Amino acid sequence: MARKKTSGSAKRGNDVETRIGWRMAGIGMETASYVLGGVFLGWLAKEGFGGGDGWIVGGGIVGIVTGISQMLRSGLKLNRQLERATGHGGGARPTDQPRKSSSESESKIR
Repeated sequence: MARKKTSGSAKRGNDVETRIGWRMAGIGMETASYVLGGVFLGWLAKEGFGGGDGWIVGGGIVGIVTGISQMLRSGLKLNRQLERATGHGGGARPTDQPRKSSSESESKIR
């Protein structure tokens, strides 16, 4: 079976997409580590200061909040990188099409 030859730019684009995809998959593991780290720090606080399981629950909640905020930041950053790599502008209006004024739009509706 003959291999299909790809141009250098197409192969490079696929490599970039693959790397970004793997980074996105790693974000989930990073989020889980934040949650586990928060639970662990809560457990350490419970052992150090004494008291009930409130420290563990509080550490878990802090870990979840931190993990989700970091996941959103990283995901948005990787999404921008993916858009730049693939050349998709994110739904921008083409520059060769003139913008319609609101009065034109309203007259067509009526």
